[in-house]
Amino acid sequence: MKNLFLAAAVAVLACTGCTTGDEGAIPIPPQENPVNFSTEIAAVTRTAPNEKANFANGDKFSVTATQALGAAAATSWMDNLVLTKSVEGTWSAGDSYFFMKGYKYSFAAYSPTETVLTMTDPGAVPYTVVETLADQKDLLYAVASKDFTTEAVTATVAFTFNHALTQVRFSAKTAKDYSAFYTVTMKNIALKGVNSQGTLNFSDGSWTLASPAAPLDYSVDYDKVLSSAEAEMTTAGNDVLMLIPQDPTGAEKLVVTFDVAAVSGKGDPTLAGTGKTLKLDIPSKVWTSGYAYTYQITLNLDGTFGWTASDIADPTISPWKDGDKIPVNN
Repeated sequence: MKNLFLAAAVAVLACTGCTTGDEGAIPIPPQENPVNFSTEIAAVTRTAPNEKANFANGDKFSVTATQALGAAAATSWMDNLVLTKSVEGTWSAGDSYFFMKGYKYSFAAYSPTETVLTMTDPGAVPYTVVETLADQKDLLYAVASKDFTTEAVTATVAFTFNHALTQVRFSAKTAKDYSAFYTVTMKNIALKGVNSQGTLNFSDGSWTLASPAAPLDYSVDYDKVLSSAEAEMTTAGNDVLMLIPQDPTGAEKLVVTFDVAAVSGKGDPTLAGTGKTLKLDIPSKVWTSGYAYTYQITLNLDGTFGWTASDIADPTISPWKDGDKIPVNN
């Protein structure tokens, strides 16, 4: 798993000597010291899996925070505050936020910010993965806290962002080299009945799936000629699914659509056709946040094109973008 490390360095000191003579009075923040942020990123993955050395100018993340004076109940301090990296390479919360001695602060952050999340309870944040591939986002989340009731605390908020979702990819090939007789073209791969909703606990990254389930079919369109050599089913570098972690097991939940064209004078044209489908069973293998799973589909055209039932072996899994293959053979 690639983690996004965000060091939010707040260029202020805890306000000392800000109380009145009354014990327990709320400190008055120094107006000349607004909260500022700077960032350092080891790696980041956005909607399409790709590499970045750092946030680019104009990138954003959203912060929600609470504050509590001593043992008092926490109250809202920041509410989905969107921070944007400036052309100078800095982040700023404006001139409305100050750390104050005697207070405890809790932070929750996420990126990207196009869809505003309901952050009333960072332990149960509702999220829905939409059906349209282009609108699926690589959701990143983080939490942090600061305790200004102690003298040794530093005014630095450090976020470690993690991937909240599972990445699902596909590869495909034919069982043998049929190219002398037939051309096989992958047109679509679909996962059926995947739960599209859940709540994310920002503290530990755990998901609670919607119950009753909110199933959706997620699919990727292709126009890729297959051969006996395994081919990653990517055309633009961003055609991977970003889904809520769950166990996708089920009968006929992986549906493959393809075209078959007979080579003139060699293949049997009566066996050719468009929109052919295979419905495959998916074995039990729980998807985990931050991991990429590649389902490897093998089309066996033997038996005079008798499209027999295929099976999927249990997968082995490696971290983000390097998940091992899941054979799908018929």
